[in-house]
Amino acid sequence: MKHIIKINNKNCFLMFISIITFVLIFNIVIASPPTPHNVRGRVFNSDGITGVENGIPVRINDTNNSNSVLTYVYAPPIPSLKGSYSAAINSSDNDLINVTAWNSTHYGWNTSYLASTTTDVNIIINIIRPSETNVTITDPANNTVKGISTVFNVTAKIAVVGGQSGTGCYAEISLSNENSLSLYNDNYIHSLENIALGSYKTTTWNVTGIKEGSSNITVNAYCDSDGINFNNLSTYTVYDIIINDTILPNITLINPSNNSWTNKENLTFQFNAADVSGIKSCGIYVNYVLKKTENNFESGSLSDFNLTDLGQGNHSWFVSCYDNSSNQNLGNSSISYINIDLTYPDVTSILPGNENVSSNNLVIFEYNVTDDYGIVDNCSLILNGSVYDTNYSITQNVTLNFKETLPGNYYEWVIICIDKANNSGYSETRFINITDPDLAVYSSDIEFSKENPVENEEVIINATLYNIGNDNATNVLVQFFEDEPYTNQIGSNIYINLSVGENAIVSKTWTAKVGLYNIYVVIDPPYETNGSIQELDESNNVANKTIFIPAYHIYYGDIVADLLLASASDEYVRSWFNETNINGNIYVADSDSSINWTSLFAIGTDLGYNPAQDDFEEIDSILNLTELSDSINNSYTENGEIKASDSFVVYGNNINDVPIVNSTNTFDFITGILWDYSDLNPGEYNGSQDLIFITKVNQNKQGRYGIYDYEIKVPASLKRYATPNNENTVTFYVELS
Repeated sequence: MKHIIKINNKNCFLMFISIITFVLIFNIVIASPPTPHNVRGRVFNSDGITGVENGIPVRINDTNNSNSVLTYVYAPPIPSLKGSYSAAINSSDNDLINVTAWNSTHYGWNTSYLASTTTDVNIIINIIRPSETNVTITDPANNTVKGISTVFNVTAKIAVVGGQSGTGCYAEISLSNENSLSLYNDNYIHSLENIALGSYKTTTWNVTGIKEGSSNITVNAYCDSDGINFNNLSTYTVYDIIINDTILPNITLINPSNNSWTNKENLTFQFNAADVSGIKSCGIYVNYVLKKTENNFESGSLSDFNLTDLGQGNHSWFVSCYDNSSNQNLGNSSISYINIDLTYPDVTSILPGNENVSSNNLVIFEYNVTDDYGIVDNCSLILNGSVYDTNYSITQNVTLNFKETLPGNYYEWVIICIDKANNSGYSETRFINITDPDLAVYSSDIEFSKENPVENEEVIINATLYNIGNDNATNVLVQFFEDEPYTNQIGSNIYINLSVGENAIVSKTWTAKVGLYNIYVVIDPPYETNGSIQELDESNNVANKTIFIPAYHIYYGDIVADLLLASASDEYVRSWFNETNINGNIYVADSDSSINWTSLFAIGTDLGYNPAQDDFEEIDSILNLTELSDSINNSYTENGEIKASDSFVVYGNNINDVPIVNSTNTFDFITGILWDYSDLNPGEYNGSQDLIFITKVNQNKQGRYGIYDYEIKVPASLKRYATPNNENTVTFYVELS
């Protein structure tokens, strides 16, 4: 049989609602809130038999919902009940609870699941308690009032309780309002190191108020050896430490500086006002009268007041400011003074008079200055538009002066005086004409009596001196020098007088020396410090001219040969007069030399016929020619090699490779050098052997100075070659063939 049940829509909806309601009701029953559950038991000493004394704390913790109950052992004096405790905790059936009991040194604990009725949990206290800190803030107390910027101490006492000493202990401070309080040069955490059980240590922090307000101060202490915190005494707080601003604003006046001067009536007064609570308003007082007040000032920043029409005189001024603290502290600056001077100094020129003409270079400019209100700070002498001298020690209404030594010129002069307020006063403009000589010497006016002198020849030096200034010069010192002034003076001093527009010639005699020399003429020395005579122009008092004395003498001429042959007994045989076809050599040597004519050898070659280039340098050294551009070495050699050589027949001996140079400007006349190896020698010339200059006779040839038979170039110092130098001359020898 088939049963068909018809359910309309409405019945179906009601059935659905019923099912949902049932499910909700079921869930509410399962998640019912915690209800009081009784927990009881006994707390035993470490022997597990005897109960502890009344008052031992017991804490019950529900590990499921974190509810906790603190109770204490309380039992009547019946041994079987001793150590009993009981308490109720809001929990649910089957919640896991942890029950802990402790005394001053030990603790014990046990766990159990809550029964729907009373749950029994016993505890044995037999575990040593770890270290635990006990903190007390001894200073400051609650509601203490401190001032802003006042540094004060926060002192805490940290003890260790429990069953063990504390190791690695620390104390940490915290401030609830760091806008009002701050540590002062200190650290938040202090190390206490180790603290023995039952003892304590004290630590102190430096704290300062930085802004009005209040703050709590908390100190928390802990040790590395800590474990369970049973007493909850590791943190201590003092409340409502009040910071009160009692400090006055600090006001510094900046500008104008105290006792300063100005020539302006409209001034800006600058100052700086600073306060930790900020600046509310400031006012400026001039001569103790409030002139202006403003409210827009930033603490610690440059501020100012602008005042006008203050008037001439000495004015006091200061600034007064209120801060933004609850006390509205009022601070005043120091008093400063400003001198306003609107009056110019009155300056009068006294001497010299206008358009004065003076030949005296020392001029005294006299003047007088007064100032009806201010103090004159300095006066200056202005010459031709520029400050020439300044006097900073001024006495008003007396005759003052500038003493100046001035070079000759036409001057415009005026005195300007400036007072402390920078007011300037001027005297009238005057003019003065100072006349001076102007001594001059020029290179073109230095002349030598001989343009091409030779060594030891006397040369007369003439110098024309001028006075081109506008004043006479008397007793003028003139000096001549060889090369550098003041080192090698030629002759003695000369003194002359030179009138305006006059010139004079002065002379000195100088003995010529080999080399290039600058001959100096100095007027009114020393010219570096402008001498002793004031002149219009000091730069034209020295001049020089160069003279050159060659290192060589050029000898030239003709050979006139009158020959006479005689027998050994001086009997006349035959004679020839004015022989014209002549060959031979001309020799020149120091007159002190003794020459062996058969023992001559080419210079620059040793006796083994090897080059001896140092011969030329040795000759230069002996003849003092080393530093000259036309020394023997430079003339006869180049790059260590002999420039040119020739052969000479001397006493029938042919001498080859003799170094030669042109005697002057032609190839027709040459000069060579020989040395005498009969003198003691080391196998070569070394400067101690006789030295001979040689040229060939070459009749009727063109030389530098005309047509003649010979021309030879000989060092001027050859006459001093041999020692001792008895003759100081050279000797010519002629060999004809």
